[in-house]
Amino acid sequence: MNQVFDKTLIFERIKDSGFPFWGLYLSNGFNNRVNIMQYWGSDFADEDNDETKLEKSIERLKTTIEPFPSDSVFIIELRASKNANGNGIIGPLHFAKESAKKESAPSEGLATVPAGYVPADVLTGVKESLSKEFEDRLEAYKAQVAQEKKEEEYLRKCEDLDKREAELKDLEKGYNSSVAKTADIALKVVEGLGAMLLPGLFGKTPAAAAIPSSQQLGTPAPASTPAPPDPKEEKVNEICDLLYENYTPEQLAQMLNNLKTGNDGILETKNTDTATAATFVC
Repeated sequence: MNQVFDKTLIFERIKDSGFPFWGLYLSNGFNNRVNIMQYWGSDFADEDNDETKLEKSIERLKTTIEPFPSDSVFIIELRASKNANGNGIIGPLHFAKESAKKESAPSEGLATVPAGYVPADVLTGVKESLSKEFEDRLEAYKAQVAQEKKEEEYLRKCEDLDKREAELKDLEKGYNSSVAKTADIALKVVEGLGAMLLPGLFGKTPAAAAIPSSQQLGTPAPASTPAPPDPKEEKVNEICDLLYENYTPEQLAQMLNNLKTGNDGILETKNTDTATAATFVC
């Protein structure tokens, strides 16, 4: 048997829940109900706030049940919106048009209990139970919304990290390409300068350093008559070897300066292998 509540409790539930919409039915026996009205706020105005909408909802419910007989029992479902479901619906709740608790004239003998009478303490307990159930559902809904927001924020951060990673990879590719190109150019410049300035150290002669790059890379050179050996080249190489093995950088700098200025200078050094003195005049 369904619990029948006082209509006042229904009005309070509309206020407490904040659900202004409802579907009203007339109870017509066991599990039998007749549709009376579906209220979707047709009398709401654009300037109405939430409190005003709830008041209009309660007044509409009062006027709707007023014409029915005093012993009528109704069934109502409170809704947060027209398409609400799950936590957005409260009910179905059964309630009587007239209050179950009535004052009756004293009578002799045992007092009779009116039909449909529900003690006040029972109504209070039901009210508290419904309020707790509503609060629990509301908290669950808030937790669900908070979790969905966290998931959306997490997915957004993941997308940002993916974009940053792609940008860093592109920068890394550009950096590696620039570094490799710069190092390759620097190596070629150093080799070219070394071959011209220090042929003894790099194992090349100035003539070898001057060979076109296409021939150094293995491109066959056009057939030509070999040039006769240069008698100066061998002597220059011998002088370079002698300078490199027997003179300090300071002495070489002095000799270079003498050559540029046309001054004559004599530098002496000792050969540690032969323990004899060597003299070079510029």
